[in-house]
Amino acid sequence: MLPSPPSAFALLRSPRNLAIQFELATQTPSPDHPTVADLPQAVWRNKRYVLDEPLSRKGSKGRKSWIKRHGFFVVEIDTNNSPLSPYWACRLCDAKGQPEFFAAAATSSAADHLRRIFESSQGADTDPSTDETERPKRRRLQYSAVPRARVAMIRELSLGLLINTNVPFSFFSDTFFQQLAWQLDPHLSDQISWSRQSMSRLLDDMYKTKKDRVKQELSDALSKIHLRFDLWTSPNRHAVMAVMAHFLDRQGKHQSRLLALRRQLGCHSGENLAVTLGQVVREWKIEDRVGTVISDNASSNDTCLLNFYGDLDAEMSLVDIRARRMRCYGRILNLVARAFLYGEDLEAFEAVLFILRNKGDSQIFQQAESQVFNFLGRHEDDLRHWREKGLVGKLHNVVKFIRSSPQRSELFKKISRENDEAQEYLLAGESTAELEVVMNNDTRWNSTYLRSFERSSSRETLGRSWFIQRWRNGCPRPTC
Repeated sequence: MLPSPPSAFALLRSPRNLAIQFELATQTPSPDHPTVADLPQAVWRNKRYVLDEPLSRKGSKGRKSWIKRHGFFVVEIDTNNSPLSPYWACRLCDAKGQPEFFAAAATSSAADHLRRIFESSQGADTDPSTDETERPKRRRLQYSAVPRARVAMIRELSLGLLINTNVPFSFFSDTFFQQLAWQLDPHLSDQISWSRQSMSRLLDDMYKTKKDRVKQELSDALSKIHLRFDLWTSPNRHAVMAVMAHFLDRQGKHQSRLLALRRQLGCHSGENLAVTLGQVVREWKIEDRVGTVISDNASSNDTCLLNFYGDLDAEMSLVDIRARRMRCYGRILNLVARAFLYGEDLEAFEAVLFILRNKGDSQIFQQAESQVFNFLGRHEDDLRHWREKGLVGKLHNVVKFIRSSPQRSELFKKISRENDEAQEYLLAGESTAELEVVMNNDTRWNSTYLRSFERSSSRETLGRSWFIQRWRNGCPRPTC
């Protein structure tokens, strides 16, 4: 005789035990910003429950009672999805379809229930050091309507803000920020620990977590791990080596990861650089995955890579090492641009300009060759003259002249505003902020281009008007 099929009521009703309900509910993907209504739920006798762990309780360190091994903590929610009271549900009774609930404020009732089931003493099942029934009661932490996952996400974003903007850990302790956060979401603001100590601990934990994730990415990479390193001097005069890793991930996409900002001690010889680079590679456990290494054209970097690859593989030939040594294209391009602007020998170019500037004196002009060699031996401070660098130097001096005085800068802005107002039918144009003069420097490779060429067309008329007005007012002009 074939068994009768299950009735429609049996198919449509909820499972009788909580564990199956929670397991089925977790199979549904949760949204990016979950609320209490989006958490896995279970229904028993017309009451809805969610698991205790996903809910946020500020100051909670998690439940450590031994009864957690034999049941699960749940929280009842009302029709508005607000948390009510916490309970402990016996897993053994739930497996039989008759879950027993006990108030989670204390563990004594749940412990007595388990003793009756096991017919043994509590000491046989638990370590007294982890038994909360013997501990003094502490202040009860209230449940919030904010899921713990959302609180963790907000804290991680807050830490990213501190790092990206380089602001102190006390930023979130500011009274005005606290009031702003509370006005936006009072419940969320009350659940986030933004103190300096809390954010400092989060930084350490987040670093360890992210480091393990990057290690796994490096381990799963489809390609070799190609490195790039360079030296940098911090504002407090510390030498720092930055090491980047480039590789293809499991999906075949190019990835770049910063592996280290390591303090470089001692002289910057190739041998010392190789020691620091080797320490970074061993720390990330990629000794056997290293491909090419990119660095600038300094001779110390050649020595560094000879020692570095020699330590990784003693059998690697000199030809193989040179094949793995890549030159920094950005550095090469910058040197080419400087050669176009200043010539092949920058110091000789500056010295010749100084002599040609004084060519009215026939004696100096006739002795130009000897003056060049004598001038090259002088201190760099002696090279500060207005016309040392040709057209680019003139523009540099004009910008420096304007920026060296608040009154000149204000006059420049005033004329720029007047020019904007004179354009009656201008549909679009640069703002006065974009017309601010910008000083170039050696370390920012595109600053000369941005200052000299990108903005030159829009400032031609403006600059001419500025100098005409200066001269009419009897003000001194810069010596170009």
